[in-house]
Amino acid sequence: MSLATIISELWRFCKENLLKIIGGAAVLTALIFGLRLLLTDHPEEALTATADQTVQADKATLEASKERLKTVYGQEPAEFQFSALVEDGNVFSNSFLIDEYLARPDMVKEAEAKSGVEFADSLAAEQNLGLYKNGDFRGGLAAVRDTSSGVITLRVLLGQTPEENQKIAQAYYDILQEPLPFTRDLNLIMLGRPEVGERLDLSQYEMVATPNTIASIVGGNSLPGWLLGVAAYIVALLMTAFLLFIWRLFDRKIRYAFEYVWAFEDEHLLAKGLDEGVQHFINQPYGKDRLLLTEEEGQALPLATQQTLEGFSGQADEIVILLKAGQSHKHWYQAQYRLAKLYHVPIKIVHLTQA
Repeated sequence: MSLATIISELWRFCKENLLKIIGGAAVLTALIFGLRLLLTDHPEEALTATADQTVQADKATLEASKERLKTVYGQEPAEFQFSALVEDGNVFSNSFLIDEYLARPDMVKEAEAKSGVEFADSLAAEQNLGLYKNGDFRGGLAAVRDTSSGVITLRVLLGQTPEENQKIAQAYYDILQEPLPFTRDLNLIMLGRPEVGERLDLSQYEMVATPNTIASIVGGNSLPGWLLGVAAYIVALLMTAFLLFIWRLFDRKIRYAFEYVWAFEDEHLLAKGLDEGVQHFINQPYGKDRLLLTEEEGQALPLATQQTLEGFSGQADEIVILLKAGQSHKHWYQAQYRLAKLYHVPIKIVHLTQA
């Protein structure tokens, strides 16, 4: 096979299927963006939501949210630790449930009332910037469980000073000792009162909020929507072309030269039609006994033809296989080419693209 021929045929494939590729890519791009909108319309359900998936808020709100979190995340957190045991004595393992519950609006209001610190804006700022709670990020209010000891650390980084964080942590400390829906069947053992200072190894618990969290948002803005659209469309073009290419390979009839094989020593010619030049190619060099194989009968050809080599008992110095795009079958070509190789004579393959 010839690399130049294959590249030429791939180009012809793209040109002949251009409308299908463009239309298919447009449909695929619309589906991708439709799915994206479907997911980001429900951010609480999108577990892989990241900081660039922001809610619809004006620039002033986003800038205010960034500035607040830059201040909040730059403070020292306040933390306290406790152990949670279920009735059978096993360790309660779902620490994420605790901070999810404590971040509910009613719990936030209660904690604000107890602490005297208004911190709901910090949680709202996280939402504005797309910093949703998921398996990779827990935010400024995080309940983190040590898998080796089972001890849960409630880390508070919501206030604008370390003292505010301690007051908020104290409020949640008091709330957790009250009857709550998810603690009725738990035995909570408090292991110390809230204190300012970092107890967690941040290299092991990267899901908590740190100054680097907001720095990564401030340092890199989201890509423009039009650029994302162009990138998605280009990917969709490539995917559509690839799918059409695979579909072409499963077609029963030959249309392009990449759908069949020939050896390096074989002569291969791509031509639009059976013009004079092609006929000269078939007949040269003169003085040889040639056998012309073609699947379609009843054509005006420069040589006597035969439909198959099966049962052929004559002599042939050269075998010519004539293919017509959209008419010759792949199984016919494969059978004739395999038989032609048994004669150990030169083989010519003539592929007419506009037969």
